[in-house]
Amino acid sequence: MSIFSNREWQSIYVSWKRIMVRTVRAKGRLLGSFVQPILFMVAFGLGLRGRGGSLEFIMPGIIAMSAIMSSVMAGLSVMWDKEFGFLKEILVAPVSRLSAVVGRSAGAITTAMFQVMWLTIIGMLMGARFILQGIVPAIGMIIITSTVAVGIGMSFASIIDDFQSFQVVQNIVVMPMVFLSTAFVDVAHAPGWLSVVVKLNPFSYGIDGIRHFLTGLGAFPLWLDILVASSAAIVAMLASSYLFEKIEI
Repeated sequence: MSIFSNREWQSIYVSWKRIMVRTVRAKGRLLGSFVQPILFMVAFGLGLRGRGGSLEFIMPGIIAMSAIMSSVMAGLSVMWDKEFGFLKEILVAPVSRLSAVVGRSAGAITTAMFQVMWLTIIGMLMGARFILQGIVPAIGMIIITSTVAVGIGMSFASIIDDFQSFQVVQNIVVMPMVFLSTAFVDVAHAPGWLSVVVKLNPFSYGIDGIRHFLTGLGAFPLWLDILVASSAAIVAMLASSYLFEKIEI
């Protein structure tokens, strides 16, 4: 038996479609979201490879970073709907607010997956050697990691009322979490304090799992990556759903 009624499935679809239409129409932001990770690939991937770095190590991290940053922007859609009054219509609609959360999350993750596919192709053209049979499970891990980012973005958007504050949260919370994770830090060679910080970061396990599936490399056991990343996704979505329910009409 479905936990959603037909009306709620329609609400999920409408929320998802709204995110997709808004993404396509914002051509400048869409172009930037596709081009910026390529610059990171060139700078960190090819640049560090010349200094003894590993293209296979850095590429999964950049792919994951792109998915995370795109998914966090689900919160921005809440901010826009607050600003222009559309959110009020959603909150008074005869459907559960959970359906709105699920629809927005699905839209953000769908956008992230298009970027992931694009960057995976670019990475392979740049010389990264990925395990082809690991691509499908890696996509599953990317979805889990993106769900964590969606939950964080929507949680902050539910309690923040202006765009400037949301951008600050993105810059001082999400970006440091990405850079202080296994996306860019090799735990085996990191200083003791940095290793501890990386291990406490939930993004580290999702990114490490992606790297496991794509390259066979990994800092933690794969089962631990899946367990911690999945638990973090559940907690993040529960938190975002609870805070979304508390939004005042």
